[in-house]
Amino acid sequence: MDALKQLRQENRKLKTLVDLIPTLGQPKVIEIMYQMIKDEIVTPSEAALMFNLIALTVKPTEETCTMLLPSSKLYKLSAVTNNLQLRKSIILCLGTMYQGMTQAQKYDPIPSDDYETLVQKYVDELTELYK
Repeated sequence: MDALKQLRQENRKLKTLVDLIPTLGQPKVIEIMYQMIKDEIVTPSEAALMFNLIALTVKPTEETCTMLLPSSKLYKLSAVTNNLQLRKSIILCLGTMYQGMTQAQKYDPIPSDDYETLVQKYVDELTELYK
């Protein structure tokens, strides 16, 4: 019975991490998520939820959009290639952040050269995801 209680507590801690990590908006978040998916610490459904949380909660800035650029690295993991929901969540997250950054460009512009470079990186990333 104690083992079951401990397992439930550990499960709650993991669910808290799944909810918390994506909302941090720090560049290391994608690396942490990559490792959690690779090591099967989170299920593909939980990983999809993490990407959905990024799309919904993280303000699209140059830094937060840049942190998502290594997403094609995630696509090479079997947990991702074998799960349509997770693949869609990654692409949706990238698209939402890109669209938010584009809208923010009207009110809080990123310097033109930096913005064009970031846009090109996003195009390259999305192209890589569809290969």
